Amino acid sequence: VYYVTNLNDAGTGSLRDAVSEGNRTILFKTSGTIFLESPIVIQKDRITIAGQTAPGGGICLANYGLSISANNVIVRYLRSRPGDVITRPGDSTKAVDAMYNAFGTPIQNPYRNIIVDHCSLSWSTDEAASFYAVADFTLQWSILSESLYMAAHPKPTAHGYGGIWGGQNSSFHHNLLASHSNRNPRFSGSENNNQPDLEYVDFRNNVIFNWYGGTYGGIGGHQNMVNNYYKSGPATAGTSRKKRLLSYSNSTAIRHGKFYITGNHVNGFADVTADNWLGVDIAAGVSLDSIKVNTPFIHTAINTQSATDAYTDVLNNAGASLPKRDTVDRRIVKEVQTGIATFGDSSFSVSGMVSPSGMIDSQYTVGGWPTLNTTPYPDDSDNDGLPNWWEARQNGHTTDSTSVNPNAFDTDGYTFLEKYINSIPPSDQQTILTGITGNRINGGDTVKIDFQINWASDQFDFALYRSTDNLTFTNVKNVASDINKTTYNFEDIFSANSVVYYKIGSSRNSDLETIHYSNSIAIGAIEGTSALKTLPTLEKASNEINTFMVYPNPANHQINVQHSAASTGSTITITDMTGKTLSSYYPLINQANSTIDISRLPKGSYLLVFKNNSIQQNTIFLKN
Repeated sequence: VYYVTNLNDAGTGSLRDAVSEGNRTILFKTSGTIFLESPIVIQKDRITIAGQTAPGGGICLANYGLSISANNVIVRYLRSRPGDVITRPGDSTKAVDAMYNAFGTPIQNPYRNIIVDHCSLSWSTDEAASFYAVADFTLQWSILSESLYMAAHPKPTAHGYGGIWGGQNSSFHHNLLASHSNRNPRFSGSENNNQPDLEYVDFRNNVIFNWYGGTYGGIGGHQNMVNNYYKSGPATAGTSRKKRLLSYSNSTAIRHGKFYITGNHVNGFADVTADNWLGVDIAAGVSLDSIKVNTPFIHTAINTQSATDAYTDVLNNAGASLPKRDTVDRRIVKEVQTGIATFGDSSFSVSGMVSPSGMIDSQYTVGGWPTLNTTPYPDDSDNDGLPNWWEARQNGHTTDSTSVNPNAFDTDGYTFLEKYINSIPPSDQQTILTGITGNRINGGDTVKIDFQINWASDQFDFALYRSTDNLTFTNVKNVASDINKTTYNFEDIFSANSVVYYKIGSSRNSDLETIHYSNSIAIGAIEGTSALKTLPTLEKASNEINTFMVYPNPANHQINVQHSAASTGSTITITDMTGKTLSSYYPLINQANSTIDISRLPKGSYLLVFKNNSIQQNTIFLKN
């Protein structure tokens, strides 16, 4: 594990230094924009960049981009927005992609096993992202937007391009291409490496918005184009461009490319959506039969959606959405949803366009690089990439915060470091309350309330609310969240003679007016007081709530759940810590104890939820 601790171009603690050695997982203890003096080049094998670990707003590269010249590389949740600023003395131009791969030596020996996931790439002076002459490659769930139309490129022509995409067993899925003048994308085919028998590209479930020149290329390649969503925008001038899926021509000696095209949705053109080949423009001298195939080419298996479902999911989830989306991506998504661009420069001017076109020459046209604030990073005493609180939770919420081996494999085949990285939620997501319990202490006149949340965060305020009738609640205590804690407690002085109800309220520091509440719990009166004599039914109910428990905890093979007497419709649900339901059970009616087999669950922490009429009770248990 290597922690990036600063935003310097180079030197100890910088991202450039982090990628200088292989066999590293790179995590971030800071957020912000790194203004580069030259591209960052990954030249060592077996590197993972986990941008989602940055605390606060995330990481962005500016001035130059990221080059991948190695094998077994994963880049996740990173922004690269180079822009048109020239930093090298004496230079008057620069041709910069936001992210790209280098060619192998020779080109027929490509770099392989590369994944680019949930990245946000824009403001390039050439292509936003070009990946071709590469093998076993995936670009997924990324946003490629606003390549600069007339910026600092050495050629005195427009270069607002999306990208050149290709490779041997390459997969491009669930990406958004928005507001590029051309190459949306350009399929590389075999024009560079002359290996047509090896060139297989799968292009599916992508969203393409606001193009002028669309998708073309693919000479000497095999391309699947499946279930993509095409939505023309203000720069997509003319009916022929709006309905076009692919333009194909071939003036080379290389054999024709082959295309399997199906399931694509062309917004506003039902005929092309029904028959995709009506949206294919073939040059003179090329026959349809020479490029069309009716059977898909072999490709990496993914969860393929309909084009319309992919449109929704891409807009909701693509790009550097962890730790949270920046203002650029939020604006781009809104433009796709509305079909209306916010900005446009006058250099792009074509007949039939609508202003603003969405085609820009400079990042400053749209406000420049947004500020990405940083927040504290959780304590990690052994610097193994696993925060202390997370290790303690794996050990059953003990004080042992250093004994989990980050490189050990869990039963699901992932290392514990991977499991931690893969479970990080958005920093702007509402915290999830996973358990609340209460009991009387100090002779009964003090009530102690304990509650747990799903993820340590310092972006929230918690409040304790009290009620005597379970209807009207009053705020009696407050506590700020802590980046190193998932367990909290309140103590409240209240008469032992009365039943009292409590619930927890949670609000973001940036929005204290919006409060999310837990379910309420009831704390019974002390036995022998006057309250018990006048409220026997209520006391019974509160006792049932307070006897809710799971044992043994931790457990290996089965757990016993003590709960209130089950009624018709009662359920016990087990979820993982992200809220995904793993199993559900229906306790026997009138029974107050259930035994559940957990032998098939992997080791880890789980949330158990018991629902009985209007009562919901939660607790966490640990599977050894």
